[in-house]
Amino acid sequence: MKTKYSLGDVAYRVATSTDQWWDVCPDCIGQRKWFAVLPSGEELFFRCPTCERANESLGVVSEYEAGGSVEAVTIKSIEVISSDSLVSERYNSAYYLGDMYDSREEAAAALPAAIEELKIHLEESRAQSLARKKKDRVGSMASHYLRQERQALKDLDAARRGLAREAAKG
Repeated sequence: MKTKYSLGDVAYRVATSTDQWWDVCPDCIGQRKWFAVLPSGEELFFRCPTCERANESLGVVSEYEAGGSVEAVTIKSIEVISSDSLVSERYNSAYYLGDMYDSREEAAAALPAAIEELKIHLEESRAQSLARKKKDRVGSMASHYLRQERQALKDLDAARRGLAREAAKG
């Protein structure tokens, strides 16, 4: 079977990358907790759900930046993958034909689109993560308040029972 590249050929590929760094959490400003005042005047503190990882608020959030470069690749292995309706070529056990270019210039022309695609993916992932955290944030505040309300009702009920016992004795 004839493949586009042969062993020993040099082809070019677009290699995208993601740089990660940590920044101060924008919601708790690095304090790792939130403070809220309920309409009743009750003050609450709870872990910041925005920077929370593994049940611990860190005070920082991860930020990402997409980048990329063009790499020259010497073809050392070729694999032809065939199914009923599709034949694909994979080079060096990692790169598919659609990722390979004949010249550095062709690959450089494709680089901005690949970086933009990665940026879109990073933004979608970030938006999904923030949506989950926002949902968790509201749930965290509500469950904290409900726990306190239940405890207050139990305490009130216990006090009423105590008063009823005192009244029955006296």
